[in-house]
Amino acid sequence: MRLTEAKVVELIQEAYDKRLNYYLTEKMDVKNMGSLENADMLKIRRVTTGAEYTFGGVVNKDDAKEGGEGVVVKLYKLYLPDEPRMSSDELRQRRFIPEVDEDVAMTSEVLDEDNRDYILVDEKTFDEEFELA
Repeated sequence: MRLTEAKVVELIQEAYDKRLNYYLTEKMDVKNMGSLENADMLKIRRVTTGAEYTFGGVVNKDDAKEGGEGVVVKLYKLYLPDEPRMSSDELRQRRFIPEVDEDVAMTSEVLDEDNRDYILVDEKTFDEEFELA
């Protein structure tokens, strides 16, 4: 087989198309994106309704029954679709708008308050009903 310029271009095009199709058809989800700790503020879509939630992290809940040793259950915190992506304190800090009330000392507890509504979803439900938006 003799390699001509046209044949080389055709082989390169074929390899490129294969690789491109591989990445375009790959199912993307939070777990194969990497660490869940770095998935904060990703948009997650519920497959059945199409509603988009904001990923808020992983919450470990102790499932102890009446004083016995329980199993730690991993729950995913998802902010509701009508909630903003960031809390107002985070947004204020990112925009460098200092709004400090002189009567109230700013502590880390005040900054950690988050009044956004969320749901907690177990791992099985998360895997079955949600996808990366």
